[in-house]
Amino acid sequence: MKCIILQLVFAAFSLSVFAQLPGNVNIIPQPASVTVSQGYFLLARNTSVFSDPAFIQTAQIFSQQTFLDPPRQIATGKKTGSQHGVYFIKQDISTTNPEAYQLIIQPNTIRIIAAHVKGAIHGMETLLQLQQLQTNKTQIPCAAITDEPRFGYRGLMLD
Repeated sequence: MKCIILQLVFAAFSLSVFAQLPGNVNIIPQPASVTVSQGYFLLARNTSVFSDPAFIQTAQIFSQQTFLDPPRQIATGKKTGSQHGVYFIKQDISTTNPEAYQLIIQPNTIRIIAAHVKGAIHGMETLLQLQQLQTNKTQIPCAAITDEPRFGYRGLMLD
């Protein structure tokens, strides 16, 4: 009898520990920097998408992929508003690589920050991949991701 009670207590403890673990952030290729934090961003049907005018096409693709309403434009250089949503922000970051980006996921906002449209596209692809890795596709784990290509080329084929 004690053995059964001990097993039930262990099972309940195990479930509570696993329930507190953050979501899956094993992105391929692995970003240069990933910092996972507590909480989730809830990607609901009414989530708004906002974009700098330079990234409006990328934001439209994201809206279509996630079945959200078309993006609204924000002023160039504006970081975020107070509204729950996904923000595509054109802003210089500390690199000269045009494919670099920062993806910051917080419980109320997701920010994709890049200096060039190539970086915004890579940030969007990372966010979409992160969504697909989750058991519940509407809950995206909070994290801060910074990335840029490690090499100046994408591949090499030798025959």
